Amino acid sequence: MPVVPEVVEGTASFTVPSTTSGTTGMSYSFVQTGLGAGTTFYYKVVAIVEAGQSTGVTGNVSTLVGATYYWTGATGGNWNTFANWNTAADGTGTIPAAWDNSDIYVIDGEGTTLGGALSIVVDRTSFTIGQIRIIGNTNLTLASSATTTRTITILGGPNEDFLLEAGSTLNLTSATNAIAFVFTGSGNAGIIGGTYIASGSTSNVINSTGGSGTLVVVASTGSVISSMNSSSATLVGSMPTLRFENGSNYNHAASTTVNYI
Repeated sequence: MPVVPEVVEGTASFTVPSTTSGTTGMSYSFVQTGLGAGTTFYYKVVAIVEAGQSTGVTGNVSTLVGATYYWTGATGGNWNTFANWNTAADGTGTIPAAWDNSDIYVIDGEGTTLGGALSIVVDRTSFTIGQIRIIGNTNLTLASSATTTRTITILGGPNEDFLLEAGSTLNLTSATNAIAFVFTGSGNAGIIGGTYIASGSTSNVINSTGGSGTLVVVASTGSVISSMNSSSATLVGSMPTLRFENGSNYNHAASTTVNYI
Protein backbone atom coordinates (compact mmCIF):
# COMPACT_ATOMS: atom_id res chain seq x y z
CA MET A 1 0.00 0.00 0.00
CA PRO A 2 2.32 2.80 -1.20
CA VAL A 3 1.77 6.29 0.20
CA VAL A 4 2.30 9.07 -2.35
CA PRO A 5 2.22 12.81 -1.48
CA GLU A 6 0.42 14.95 -4.04
CA VAL A 7 2.68 17.15 -6.17
CA VAL A 8 2.07 20.87 -5.76
CA GLU A 9 4.09 23.90 -6.79
CA GLY A 10 7.14 24.55 -4.64
CA THR A 11 7.24 21.10 -3.06
CA ALA A 12 9.02 17.86 -3.73
CA SER A 13 7.35 14.55 -4.55
CA PHE A 14 8.46 11.20 -3.22
CA THR A 15 7.12 7.72 -2.59
CA VAL A 16 7.16 6.26 0.89
CA PRO A 17 7.93 2.54 0.81
CA SER A 18 5.34 0.45 2.63
CA THR A 19 4.21 -3.11 3.10
CA THR A 20 2.30 -4.97 0.43
CA SER A 21 -0.76 -5.29 2.61
CA GLY A 22 -2.36 -3.59 5.56
CA THR A 23 -5.52 -3.34 7.58
CA THR A 24 -7.87 -0.50 8.44
CA GLY A 25 -6.40 1.65 11.17
CA MET A 26 -2.87 0.55 10.40
CA SER A 27 -0.38 3.31 11.25
CA TYR A 28 2.67 4.31 9.25
CA SER A 29 5.41 6.79 10.04
CA PHE A 30 8.07 8.42 7.90
CA VAL A 31 10.81 10.82 9.00
CA GLN A 32 11.44 13.62 6.51
CA THR A 33 14.75 15.48 6.82
CA GLY A 34 16.26 18.58 5.24
CA LEU A 35 13.18 20.79 5.66
CA GLY A 36 13.65 24.55 5.92
CA ALA A 37 13.01 26.24 9.24
CA GLY A 38 9.89 28.32 9.88
CA THR A 39 8.04 26.84 6.91
CA THR A 40 4.62 25.22 6.67
CA PHE A 41 4.54 22.02 4.65
CA TYR A 42 1.28 20.57 3.32
CA TYR A 43 0.73 16.88 2.70
CA LYS A 44 -1.82 14.68 1.03
CA VAL A 45 -1.56 10.95 1.62
CA VAL A 46 -3.42 8.51 -0.60
CA ALA A 47 -3.57 4.73 -0.89
CA ILE A 48 -3.12 3.06 -4.26
CA VAL A 49 -4.90 -0.27 -4.69
CA GLU A 50 -6.05 -2.33 -7.65
CA ALA A 51 -9.42 -0.60 -7.67
CA GLY A 52 -7.82 2.82 -7.91
CA GLN A 53 -6.78 5.66 -5.64
CA SER A 54 -8.39 6.71 -2.39
CA THR A 55 -9.60 10.27 -1.81
CA GLY A 56 -6.73 10.66 0.63
CA VAL A 57 -6.21 12.61 3.80
CA THR A 58 -4.54 16.00 4.09
CA GLY A 59 -2.62 17.79 6.79
CA ASN A 60 0.15 20.25 7.42
CA VAL A 61 3.03 20.78 9.79
CA SER A 62 5.22 23.81 10.48
CA THR A 63 8.91 23.51 11.23
CA LEU A 64 10.39 25.55 14.05
CA VAL A 65 12.25 28.81 13.46
CA GLY A 66 15.86 28.68 14.58
CA ALA A 67 17.33 30.99 17.19
CA THR A 68 18.71 34.33 16.00
CA TYR A 69 22.24 35.21 17.09
CA TYR A 70 24.02 38.54 16.62
CA TRP A 71 27.78 38.83 16.36
CA THR A 72 28.98 40.66 19.49
CA GLY A 73 32.62 39.58 19.42
CA ALA A 74 35.72 41.57 18.51
CA THR A 75 37.24 41.69 15.06
CA GLY A 76 39.46 38.68 14.47
CA GLY A 77 37.27 36.54 16.72
CA ASN A 78 36.34 32.91 16.07
CA TRP A 79 32.95 31.89 14.71
CA ASN A 80 32.85 28.77 16.89
CA THR A 81 33.21 30.67 20.19
CA PHE A 82 29.76 30.81 21.79
CA ALA A 83 30.63 34.02 23.67
CA ASN A 84 30.98 35.88 20.36
CA TRP A 85 27.25 35.49 19.66
CA ASN A 86 24.22 36.77 21.54
CA THR A 87 20.45 36.69 21.13
CA ALA A 88 20.42 40.51 21.49
CA ALA A 89 22.34 42.93 19.27
CA ASP A 90 23.41 44.94 22.33
CA GLY A 91 24.79 41.86 24.05
CA THR A 92 22.19 41.79 26.84
CA GLY A 93 20.65 38.50 25.75
CA THR A 94 22.01 34.99 26.05
CA ILE A 95 24.81 33.21 24.28
CA PRO A 96 24.18 29.92 22.47
CA ALA A 97 24.70 26.68 24.34
CA ALA A 98 24.83 24.61 21.16
CA TRP A 99 24.57 25.15 17.42
CA ASP A 100 21.52 24.14 15.39
CA ASN A 101 21.14 23.79 11.63
CA SER A 102 18.22 26.24 11.67
CA ASP A 103 20.02 29.07 13.51
CA ILE A 104 20.00 32.57 12.00
CA TYR A 105 23.24 34.59 12.18
CA VAL A 106 23.18 38.39 11.99
CA ILE A 107 26.50 40.17 11.51
CA ASP A 108 26.09 43.91 11.99
CA GLY A 109 29.49 45.13 13.22
CA GLU A 110 32.20 44.58 15.80
CA GLY A 111 31.00 44.06 19.36
CA THR A 112 27.83 46.07 19.88
CA THR A 113 28.91 48.87 17.53
CA LEU A 114 26.88 49.02 14.34
CA GLY A 115 28.82 48.83 11.07
CA GLY A 116 32.50 49.27 10.29
CA ALA A 117 35.25 46.82 9.35
CA LEU A 118 35.08 43.35 10.88
CA SER A 119 36.90 40.06 10.30
CA ILE A 120 35.72 36.67 11.56
CA VAL A 121 37.77 33.48 11.56
CA VAL A 122 35.58 30.54 10.61
CA ASP A 123 36.94 27.75 12.79
CA ARG A 124 33.98 25.38 12.55
CA THR A 125 34.34 22.40 10.26
CA SER A 126 32.03 22.81 7.28
CA PHE A 127 28.52 23.22 8.74
CA THR A 128 24.87 24.02 8.07
CA ILE A 129 22.99 27.13 9.18
CA GLY A 130 19.46 28.43 8.70
CA GLN A 131 20.27 31.91 7.41
CA ILE A 132 22.94 34.61 7.41
CA ARG A 133 22.41 38.37 7.28
CA ILE A 134 25.22 40.91 6.82
CA ILE A 135 23.73 44.30 7.60
CA GLY A 136 24.30 47.75 9.11
CA ASN A 137 27.02 48.99 6.71
CA THR A 138 29.36 46.26 7.93
CA ASN A 139 32.53 45.53 5.93
CA LEU A 140 32.94 41.83 6.70
CA THR A 141 35.91 39.60 5.88
CA LEU A 142 35.50 35.86 6.37
CA ALA A 143 38.41 33.40 6.26
CA SER A 144 38.88 29.80 7.27
CA SER A 145 41.04 29.03 10.28
CA ALA A 146 42.88 26.44 8.19
CA THR A 147 43.94 25.88 4.62
CA THR A 148 40.90 23.60 4.32
CA THR A 149 37.95 25.40 2.72
CA ARG A 150 35.11 25.97 5.18
CA THR A 151 31.79 25.40 3.46
CA ILE A 152 28.76 27.10 5.02
CA THR A 153 25.60 25.37 3.85
CA ILE A 154 22.35 27.35 4.02
CA LEU A 155 19.23 25.34 4.83
CA GLY A 156 16.81 28.27 4.78
CA GLY A 157 13.86 29.70 6.67
CA PRO A 158 11.39 32.61 6.39
CA ASN A 159 12.30 35.53 4.12
CA GLU A 160 15.86 35.92 2.76
CA ASP A 161 18.23 33.10 3.58
CA PHE A 162 21.37 34.91 2.46
CA LEU A 163 21.26 38.69 2.82
CA LEU A 164 24.07 41.11 2.02
CA GLU A 165 22.36 44.39 2.71
CA ALA A 166 22.92 47.55 0.66
CA GLY A 167 25.82 49.48 2.17
CA SER A 168 27.48 46.34 3.55
CA THR A 169 30.40 44.41 2.04
CA LEU A 170 31.41 40.75 2.09
CA ASN A 171 35.06 39.95 1.39
CA LEU A 172 36.07 36.39 0.52
CA THR A 173 39.65 37.20 -0.37
CA SER A 174 42.05 34.82 1.37
CA ALA A 175 44.54 33.14 -0.96
CA THR A 176 44.81 30.04 1.25
CA ASN A 177 41.93 29.99 3.77
CA ALA A 178 38.82 29.95 1.61
CA ILE A 179 35.12 30.21 2.43
CA ALA A 180 32.28 28.79 0.31
CA PHE A 181 28.54 29.38 0.64
CA VAL A 182 26.17 26.77 -0.81
CA PHE A 183 22.42 26.14 -0.56
CA THR A 184 20.59 22.93 0.28
CA GLY A 185 17.01 23.83 1.24
CA SER A 186 13.79 24.25 -0.69
CA GLY A 187 13.03 27.67 -2.15
CA ASN A 188 16.16 29.34 -0.76
CA ALA A 189 16.34 33.08 -1.44
CA GLY A 190 19.51 35.16 -1.54
CA ILE A 191 19.91 38.92 -1.95
CA ILE A 192 23.21 40.62 -2.76
CA GLY A 193 22.30 44.25 -2.24
CA GLY A 194 25.74 45.38 -1.09
CA THR A 195 29.23 44.70 -2.41
CA TYR A 196 30.63 41.19 -2.71
CA ILE A 197 34.40 40.98 -3.33
CA ALA A 198 36.07 37.69 -4.22
CA SER A 199 39.76 37.11 -4.88
CA GLY A 200 42.63 34.88 -3.78
CA SER A 201 41.68 31.21 -3.67
CA THR A 202 39.33 30.00 -6.40
CA SER A 203 37.49 28.13 -3.63
CA ASN A 204 36.06 31.46 -2.42
CA VAL A 205 32.55 31.22 -3.84
CA ILE A 206 28.81 31.69 -3.43
CA ASN A 207 27.16 28.83 -5.31
CA SER A 208 23.41 29.10 -5.96
CA THR A 209 22.96 25.81 -7.80
CA GLY A 210 22.21 23.70 -4.71
CA GLY A 211 18.86 22.98 -3.13
CA SER A 212 15.49 23.07 -4.85
CA GLY A 213 14.16 26.33 -6.28
CA THR A 214 17.11 28.40 -5.07
CA LEU A 215 17.32 31.96 -6.41
CA VAL A 216 20.10 34.43 -5.63
CA VAL A 217 19.47 37.97 -6.87
CA VAL A 218 22.09 40.68 -7.29
CA ALA A 219 19.89 43.69 -6.58
CA SER A 220 20.05 47.04 -8.35
CA THR A 221 22.17 48.30 -5.46
CA GLY A 222 24.44 45.25 -5.57
CA SER A 223 27.96 44.91 -6.93
CA VAL A 224 30.13 41.84 -7.50
CA ILE A 225 33.89 42.36 -7.87
CA SER A 226 36.04 39.40 -8.91
CA SER A 227 39.67 38.93 -9.87
CA MET A 228 39.63 35.16 -10.31
CA ASN A 229 39.96 33.23 -13.55
CA SER A 230 37.79 30.23 -12.77
CA SER A 231 34.29 29.20 -13.73
CA SER A 232 33.84 27.64 -10.28
CA ALA A 233 34.81 30.69 -8.21
CA THR A 234 33.25 33.97 -7.01
CA LEU A 235 29.57 33.52 -7.96
CA VAL A 236 28.26 30.33 -9.53
CA GLY A 237 24.71 29.90 -10.77
CA SER A 238 22.43 29.03 -13.64
CA MET A 239 19.57 30.70 -15.45
CA PRO A 240 16.98 29.63 -12.85
CA THR A 241 19.19 30.21 -9.77
CA LEU A 242 21.05 33.48 -10.36
CA ARG A 243 19.71 36.82 -11.55
CA PHE A 244 21.23 40.29 -11.97
CA GLU A 245 18.67 43.05 -11.67
CA ASN A 246 18.76 46.17 -13.80
CA GLY A 247 21.32 48.55 -12.30
CA SER A 248 23.44 45.86 -10.64
CA ASN A 249 27.16 45.64 -11.39
CA TYR A 250 29.67 42.89 -12.11
CA ASN A 251 33.31 43.95 -12.32
CA HIS A 252 36.04 41.54 -13.36
CA ALA A 253 39.61 42.70 -12.73
CA ALA A 254 43.18 41.42 -13.15
CA SER A 255 42.42 39.15 -16.09
CA THR A 256 44.20 39.27 -19.42
CA THR A 257 42.67 36.14 -20.97
CA VAL A 258 39.27 34.64 -20.16
CA ASN A 259 36.78 36.34 -17.87
CA TYR A 260 34.44 34.19 -15.78
CA ILE A 261 31.30 34.64 -13.80
